[in-house]
Amino acid sequence: MIDGAGSVPVECEYEGFTTTAVVTATSHLTPACPAGADYAGRRIFAWINWISASAETLSSATIGGVAATIHTQTDFTGAGAPRPEFGFALISAIVPTGAAVDIATTFSGDVDRPDIFTYRVINLVSDVASDSQINGGAGASDSLNADCDVVASGVVFFAMTAAWNPRTCNITGTSQDFEQAVRGVNRMASGGFYLPLADETPRLFNSQLTPPPGGSHSHANIVAAFR
Repeated sequence: MIDGAGSVPVECEYEGFTTTAVVTATSHLTPACPAGADYAGRRIFAWINWISASAETLSSATIGGVAATIHTQTDFTGAGAPRPEFGFALISAIVPTGAAVDIATTFSGDVDRPDIFTYRVINLVSDVASDSQINGGAGASDSLNADCDVVASGVVFFAMTAAWNPRTCNITGTSQDFEQAVRGVNRMASGGFYLPLADETPRLFNSQLTPPPGGSHSHANIVAAFR
């Protein structure tokens, strides 16, 4: 889908983190997620994070009542019984107006309430990722590399989820907009974005955890590029 940008470089802003009281269900509504200033063709991107008792996927979502595209997602097994499954997904939709938007999510089965990180993007040419990659999962190293071909004047999103709360998390290749203990202390999410000035084939990324006492825990990362 064309958002109406032509050769104008993409602009991107991190807007914030939103969560609700813990409820275990198949469908969830997360109200008043920050969306930034109004703009014709504004696209809201969101990282959706969840945990569950069994492996589940994000089936559908809406942002501000508009059907969202699910760009990429993953699920992996970590620590934290009775909910040892960890998932996260990148979604987006064109929502031109509203300083805050409600995000509705439906999963393949019951998950705990989602934790959501939102971005405001303008001047995007297409909502189809030009490249993406998923790395890690159960038994993953504390350091995970990623690579992705990126396009000049576009935007790249990179994020990770850890199956427990490490002491610190560092990501390289993008900004680091959030480093958030989510779902209490049961996991950590971190992520950022990058605005390429030139094509890079590929650009390298990394997520690095400082593990908690007792050793390492599983984690995964996702990178996705758009123009």
